[in-house]
Amino acid sequence: STNQKYQLDFFEKAVSLFEGKKMLDYACGNGYYMAYAKKKGLHPVGIEYSKDFTRLLRKKTKLEIYSFNEFEEKYSNEKFDIIHFGHVLEHHPDPFRCLNKMKKYGHKNTLYIIDGPLENNICLSRLILNIGSKLKRRKYNEYQPQHLREVSSSQILPESVCQVC
Repeated sequence: STNQKYQLDFFEKAVSLFEGKKMLDYACGNGYYMAYAKKKGLHPVGIEYSKDFTRLLRKKTKLEIYSFNEFEEKYSNEKFDIIHFGHVLEHHPDPFRCLNKMKKYGHKNTLYIIDGPLENNICLSRLILNIGSKLKRRKYNEYQPQHLREVSSSQILPESVCQVC
């Protein structure tokens, strides 16, 4: 998908600085970002919400992917050189709290990579706002970022799922 291309393009520019280093991928999904990091010489570790899901992912991808509890047991005192949050914070009930809690896995030189939805993606409501602004001869329009604010309850991670945060 396009967002994966943007993520990997950015990562490609920064990865040479971290070859041989440890990377934590928070809410790693299917592990595509971790697989790419591994090909580039990093040691990736991933966190996902469900123990059953992580078991399936480990079997399928052969990557180190753990549930939150498994991760804390195995890596409670580890520090990572890169911590990646890929399209997850916009679904978290308290992204700031999550970032603060994950800081304990970083050190003073850790690179934090935070990917999120692009506000320039095609969106019918913004298209209507833009057309309306042009018809009213406004040079710009103001609207709130939509992805963080307008999600359904099924898209927000419940506190019980995110035990690390």
